Amino acid sequence: MAKPISDAGGDLGVIERLCGGIDTRPGHCELHGDFVDVLYRRRSADGNSESHGWGGCPECAKSRLEERREDDEQNRLAEVARDRINHYQGHAGIWPKFEHARFENYRPVNEKAARHLATIQEYGRIISGRDHGGRCLILTGNVGAGKTHLCCALLRMVINETAQPCFYINFDELITSFRETFDRDSGVKERDLLQRFSKYRLLVIDEVGMQSFSDFELTVAYKVINARYLQNLPTVLGTNMPANNLKKGIGERAVDRMRENGGRALEFDWMSYRERRCAA
Repeated sequence: MAKPISDAGGDLGVIERLCGGIDTRPGHCELHGDFVDVLYRRRSADGNSESHGWGGCPECAKSRLEERREDDEQNRLAEVARDRINHYQGHAGIWPKFEHARFENYRPVNEKAARHLATIQEYGRIISGRDHGGRCLILTGNVGAGKTHLCCALLRMVINETAQPCFYINFDELITSFRETFDRDSGVKERDLLQRFSKYRLLVIDEVGMQSFSDFELTVAYKVINARYLQNLPTVLGTNMPANNLKKGIGERAVDRMRENGGRALEFDWMSYRERRCAA
């Protein structure tokens, strides 16, 4: 048996400085075999008290330390992701009216609305993954049928799932931002806007059809949708226009881009929530 350091006649202070402990004994670990166990003196943070304890297998202690470091790193990365998500949620362009819009608090008024809810949730899961292929979606139909609520809920879901920036904008706001490029003093350039709108993981353009249907509007719609199409990124449109008349609002080429690779339109053809409350 190994002779304890405490029997060697040396000063304990010297022993502690040399080997970090005040005594030793033979030890055996089922995983790592024989080792020299060390008795450590542990002082409290305030220095007013102390305790003693055997260190145990050093290889096991090393493994535990590595696991703690890995856990700490995972916790750090998770905190960074939470901070990033909160930032993107706060800069997603969602109006205060729809700040609390979630899938959980959407109330389907009929079976078709419930099917649309499930379809949009599944769409959110698809575009939050890698193999979405830039698939687009169009929500079309009556005013007040819940399209904007679902658009905002979808946007928040994708931010939460991907920790990447997404953005909501009304069509007239989109057009206004490009009109600012006409003013040389504004410092706004078309290429910068196209770069901005083509970087979001998901872009929702709502209220398509609230416009003058000018050639300029059609050009802007195509350029933005096409820029995202080339980046293989999904775009969602919300409109009160019938799907078969959407080309009047964004142009035939843009509609063609939206339909490619499985893009589809969902029709919200039921009475608005406000009309239902009045009728009740």
